[in-house]
Amino acid sequence: MRWGWVVTLPLTVIVVIFAVMNRATVHVELWPWPWDAETPLFILVGATFLVGFLAGALAMWFSGKSGRRRFREIRQANARNAKELNSLKANVPHAAESHQGPARLGGPASGAI
Repeated sequence: MRWGWVVTLPLTVIVVIFAVMNRATVHVELWPWPWDAETPLFILVGATFLVGFLAGALAMWFSGKSGRRRFREIRQANARNAKELNSLKANVPHAAESHQGPARLGGPASGAI
C-alpha cells in the first residue's frame, strides 16, 4: 500500500474539484414513494456512489461465504491436527524408554564371517 497515494491523491483532488464546481441545487423525486428533496448535486452523486459501493461490497461478502466456510473448516482441522501432534510428541519419550532398541539376530557382533 506504499503506492496507494498514487491513486488516492488524484481521486481526492477530482472529488474536491467536483464538489466545489457542482454546488447547484437539484430536485430529486423518488417515483414509487411520495418523497422529494432539494439537495446539492455533489451530495446526490456522492450518495449514489456510496450506495453502489455498499451494494457491491455486500454482493462480494455473500459471494465469499463458501470460501470463508472452507477456511474455517481448514483452520479447525489444523487445530485438531496440532493438538494430536502435541499429544503424540508428549508420548514419544515414554515409548522410547519402554523400547530397548532393534532386535538382534544371532551371529557375530562384528559382522565378520
